[in-house]
Amino acid sequence: MTQTLGREQRLKSQKTIDDIFQKRNSVSKYPIRLLWKELTDGSTNSQCAFFVPKRHFKHATDRNRIKRLMREAYRTHRDKYLSHTTCHYAFVLLWSNSIMPSYSDVCMFIDGAFGKWKEKTAVCL
Repeated sequence: MTQTLGREQRLKSQKTIDDIFQKRNSVSKYPIRLLWKELTDGSTNSQCAFFVPKRHFKHATDRNRIKRLMREAYRTHRDKYLSHTTCHYAFVLLWSNSIMPSYSDVCMFIDGAFGKWKEKTAVCL
């Protein structure tokens, strides 16, 4: 699989995002919270959205930087996260800390969150 995060791999549907927040399937590895929903509409790719609340970072440039780091960490390690499943999922990654992270920290936190997700969904498979 190529390591790109194209249009079809980004979660943009407001209806799907609202549904993810209502169902509350989530795991946390502070400061990352991972919410997900299994896609049943015939999607060919798993999709992901990234959120950084304005409450923690008042400047848009800081929020955008963290989202950029999260996208890069997800994009480069996506194959490792999704290799155990044949289903397609919609993910939302939330950042919940007020400290500006480094790329290695973001990778470590996202790895931890997806590790917990794998444990939780392994029971469901």
